[in-house]
Amino acid sequence: HFVKTPPSPSHGIHQSRDLQSVLGDLETQCSFLGFLRDQGAHHLYDFYRALDQFHLRILNPELSADDRLQLHDQANEIYGEYMAEDAPRRVPLAPGTAEQIHTILQRGPDEIIELQKSPLLYAASDEVYSLLEEVFCPLFFESEKYFELVCKARVIAQVQKGQDRGPDSGKSWSVAKLGHKLKDAFWVTADDGLEEDAPQEAIYCAEEPQVPEVPLIANDSRLKDLTAWRVSIPRTETRFDMQHRHYVAFVVEVQRIDVGNGDSLEDLHWSVVRRHHEFYVLEAKLLEFHGELAVAPLPPRRSPARQQLQACRIVLEKYLQELLALPPLRNSELLYSFLRHDVEFTASFLPDIRLGKMFRTVPMRLLKEKGQHLEPFLQSFLASTQQAPPRPRPDLLDTPRRYVRTQRAPLQQKNRQGPPRSSSQLCAPSNTMEFVYDYGVHLADVLFHAAPWLLRLLRALVPLLRCSVQGVTERYLEGKLKQAVAPGRLTLIINLLSEAVLNDNEAPRTQVQKSARATETRLEMEKFLPDIIVRMIGPSCHALAVETVFQAVQQPLLNKQISYVLLDLLVEEMFPEMK
Repeated sequence: HFVKTPPSPSHGIHQSRDLQSVLGDLETQCSFLGFLRDQGAHHLYDFYRALDQFHLRILNPELSADDRLQLHDQANEIYGEYMAEDAPRRVPLAPGTAEQIHTILQRGPDEIIELQKSPLLYAASDEVYSLLEEVFCPLFFESEKYFELVCKARVIAQVQKGQDRGPDSGKSWSVAKLGHKLKDAFWVTADDGLEEDAPQEAIYCAEEPQVPEVPLIANDSRLKDLTAWRVSIPRTETRFDMQHRHYVAFVVEVQRIDVGNGDSLEDLHWSVVRRHHEFYVLEAKLLEFHGELAVAPLPPRRSPARQQLQACRIVLEKYLQELLALPPLRNSELLYSFLRHDVEFTASFLPDIRLGKMFRTVPMRLLKEKGQHLEPFLQSFLASTQQAPPRPRPDLLDTPRRYVRTQRAPLQQKNRQGPPRSSSQLCAPSNTMEFVYDYGVHLADVLFHAAPWLLRLLRALVPLLRCSVQGVTERYLEGKLKQAVAPGRLTLIINLLSEAVLNDNEAPRTQVQKSARATETRLEMEKFLPDIIVRMIGPSCHALAVETVFQAVQQPLLNKQISYVLLDLLVEEMFPEMK
């Protein structure tokens, strides 16, 4: 007999590895988009698709006035979301490209036809396409998403190989194997209340990979105090990995100031090399084990361009310095491993739960179970399904020792290598705000930048005005709400809501109408506060606060997110059983 050649996987990703082939296969495209989402680069693909759709519409030789207006609005949306300086999903482009496109858009809808002949959008599309194909495609083919795709194709091939056996031999082999399994599973033995001495051989499981031993901070007693470490990132280097691809490495230099007699030169000063994604792995692990920390979070994860390496290096250096200044991280194993050992810092860097061992041992225990351990097993199972009791809030604890530590928390960070806290932050009694008066004081401090004497006066009047202002505000809002939902006005509210949400016949607003509405809104915002409050705050601070609030609500995506959050809160208040 001749042995049949096993069928090779027929997946399309084995023939070609360019971006066009990846996007041509639906299954590969889904895996690639998931990889981009994990890398924080999904906005590149969205920008490429948006430009592709825009090109299909603008290449129409017979464009009407309405078509030009719609194309102008679509181009403004693409520019505001991906190209502007303050864009929420900014895409790296060649210098001057965004400014030239913005100049064309400012001329109005009639000049949008210039983008047909201008190579700006085509160059931007080609640049993003090259970035996806030359940078993220090779990374995708070495990622876990790609291996999951390949392994699934391999499993399907093995199943097909098993089905290619002869009809007689395959049937007899499968029936015999199934009979042995059923015999082993339903074999009844005498219940003597004792465990079996020799474990029975169960289904074959692959050997679990051994986790490498990681040096811990407890093994080095001289290096336990991480607050005595000083870190800096003096430079970045371009290195090559095993596949001869270059990447940017951040050189982290660490120096100890608690010098002892038995310390060697290697224990006083050393350096480790970290890649950009390892800092985000550290942040995720610290958030998982320690919760929210009193440090500024890292910016959204993106692959930094060469022009942004200097700014990225400064941000990462400041982040590490703030972590070392936190007392809760004084003996952190995560931070110690990140700064001490020059090995790759991954999500599975520390020993985790060994699921392979659990999958092997738990079925064996259940097979050997004859009732002698039933009660402890059920108790532990019920305990694992119960929800953990909620932790008490820090501001509700009546322990005086906890209150003293909260007041002294800023003093314990005196060796923090960063900008000093402002006087308003040092005088703030608590981070929790439950009353309207507390929100007013917070806005006066953060938004209006009120004078220190005014902030001290407002905080001194907290015991007198907090409950009074809360009661007056609730009474005022309750009266206004009753007037709004009166039977006579309820029909008007429903009609206005229907016109605002369901009216599709209304023509889109022109740029002139939008400018007029913006001017009217800014004037109404300036007249919102009484004159006496404006004089106490200061005209310049008031104007700056109004401009800040006005610019903050000019983001369509953020406004949509805020509306969703407010809608969730409204539904929870109206239907408490949904919480």
